[in-house]
Order: sequence, then C-alpha cells, then structure tokens
Amino acid sequence: MKLDRVDIRTTDQKVEIHSTQPKLQMRTTNAKVNIEQPAAILEMSSKAAKLLIDQSQAWRDMGLFTPMEAADQAAQKGMQDIAAGTARRAREGDQMMNIAGGQNQLQAIAERVAQPPQPGIGIKWIPSVNAVKTTYVPGKLDINITPQKPRFDVKIGDVSGQYTPGDVTGTTVQRASVETTVIKGG
Repeated sequence: MKLDRVDIRTTDQKVEIHSTQPKLQMRTTNAKVNIEQPAAILEMSSKAAKLLIDQSQAWRDMGLFTPMEAADQAAQKGMQDIAAGTARRAREGDQMMNIAGGQNQLQAIAERVAQPPQPGIGIKWIPSVNAVKTTYVPGKLDINITPQKPRFDVKIGDVSGQYTPGDVTGTTVQRASVETTVIKGG
C-alpha cells in the first residue's frame, strides 16, 4: 500500500530596515567659583626677660661705699684706733714703770715707734671672687593663632540641550509563503 505524500515548501520573509541615529546636542556654560581665604588672627604677647646684676659687694671691695656705710665704717675704725692707742699707751706706761728694773725700756719703745713692723706681701684680688651676683628671670612669649575658614561662592552654569529622535523604517522585499503539494502514492 502506498501512501500519499505531502510536499511543503516555505520561503522566508525578507525585510529591509533603514534607521537614522538619534542626536543629542548639549551646551553648558562654565560654573563660577569664588574662593576667599581670610587671614588667620595672630595674637602675640610677651613679657621681657630680666637680668639683675648686684655689684654692691664689688664696690665695697674696692673701697667705694654709700655715704651711710662710709660714715659707719669711719666711726668703727675711729673707735678701734682709739682703743688700740689707749692700749698701746697703757703698755708703754707699764714698760716705763719697769725702768727701775735696769732694762732700757725707753730705747725699746723708741725703736718700735721708729720702725713699725712691715706689712706682709701678698696678692689681694679686688674685687673678691663672686662679688658680682647675677640673677636671670626668663621672659615669656604667648602666641595664639585663630584660623579662619575659607568661604566658597559657587554659581552653577546653565545646561541646555536639543534632542532629535532617531527613525526606523522598514520595507518588505519578499513575503513569506508556504506551498503544499500532495503527491498521490502510486
């Protein structure tokens, strides 16, 4: 037994597509930026340093005194000289009382007065060591800085645009089709 056969033929549809690209044009103006930086505030205060020099002992070592000190020292030296002179005369008087002892007391007294003992030879440093005293009081410097924040002024520029949409068109070049043929079996 022979069966009928169906023969099917198809053709695809063909389409041509034409397109134009969309266009976007944009224009901008520059932004304006203004920046200000105020100066920092600087405050300074200072206390001067001091150098204190006390040279009064050095002046005294050189024999230079204030009027009151000079008067006091002259009075003390006068009292000491009076006491020393009185003591010397008393000693000499005692020696003269002993003339009867046969000793030549007058000659000894005359020699002592005519030839006083020689002062010792030595070096004396004037002024004495550490006669000038110094004291240093350090100064002080205070600095205070207050920073200032910057100021910004920003103006945004304008933005404008133009948009042209694209286009898509199509045409059919060939239509799709289906053909069927029945072939009898035979």
